[in-house]
Amino acid sequence: MRCKICGEYGPRFLWHGKDGAAWFRCGLCHSDSSSDTWEDVGGHYDAKYITHNLNACKTKEALADTMAYNLDLFDVHGVPVRTFLDVGCNEGCALVGMEKRGYEVRGFDVNPAAATDSRVSIGPKLKAEMFADQSFGAIMIREVIEHIPDWRDALVQAVKLLAVGGLLQVQ
Repeated sequence: MRCKICGEYGPRFLWHGKDGAAWFRCGLCHSDSSSDTWEDVGGHYDAKYITHNLNACKTKEALADTMAYNLDLFDVHGVPVRTFLDVGCNEGCALVGMEKRGYEVRGFDVNPAAATDSRVSIGPKLKAEMFADQSFGAIMIREVIEHIPDWRDALVQAVKLLAVGGLLQVQ
């Protein structure tokens, strides 16, 4: 097996997830990823998944609080313009959290069930052209990069959307 991020051979096994997927950590780049591909997990990211996430925390605001550290990083490091794009926005809780912080927000997802309002764009993959001439001071790709078949292109597209001096956060 090769690391999905750097291509190094032999990431070390960490654990098996609840769904049976094996998780690994690369000894070279230290990234964690699962044995799952998008084909393996894509079918799980549907309206039922979004409802489950919301029910676990009761509200989008409470779910946004679980990622406060990630959201706060944009203000800690500073961004040139208070515009935010969440790549893999799912139920939209990061949009709620960043809007509460005073950002103009947009989301992108491959899951049609994530289209909770007009601020969310849906497509088979992230393309800068989807956002016309918009640029974002803050872009977050959180807990999805390991599922993106062509993650390098997703990063290229995100950088195209980044305002000069903006911050791209990938987890």
